[in-house]
Amino acid sequence: MTSLLPSGPGSKSRPGARFHDGQRVAPGPAAARYNRGMNTHVRKVGVVAIVDLKGDLVTEDGDEELHEVVNRLLGEGITRILLNLTHVKRMDSGGVGELVTGWKLAHGRGASIKLLRPGDRVKHTLHLSQILPLVEVFEDEHEAVSSFA
Repeated sequence: MTSLLPSGPGSKSRPGARFHDGQRVAPGPAAARYNRGMNTHVRKVGVVAIVDLKGDLVTEDGDEELHEVVNRLLGEGITRILLNLTHVKRMDSGGVGELVTGWKLAHGRGASIKLLRPGDRVKHTLHLSQILPLVEVFEDEHEAVSSFA
């Protein structure tokens, strides 16, 4: 039986690599598409900043983008932030951690962060991480914006 792992001096394994007969093969296109880069778009409805997030809220990608946008909004004096999670497909512990960090930072500055339309996978992650009691979650944008009054 042929090992699928590299062997010999200097052999190194890297995540996503596949091996066949000891030869290193670059990851296929599916691996490159697994993590969808996070994109954000900020729009205002009255005094509420709505951050439309699209992609994966994961470590070293989406979490950094979320950190930057929340810090920028707080720095501009925005105190009402609604994170639209409609197009966020995945969230890992890094994303959850950054969500909590942003919420704590906002709370410390007298601002508030609320969530809009998280999908089932994201809701499940939020439920498992036990942060749902910290943040308000809405399914309707108008209702969410009105809740800041």
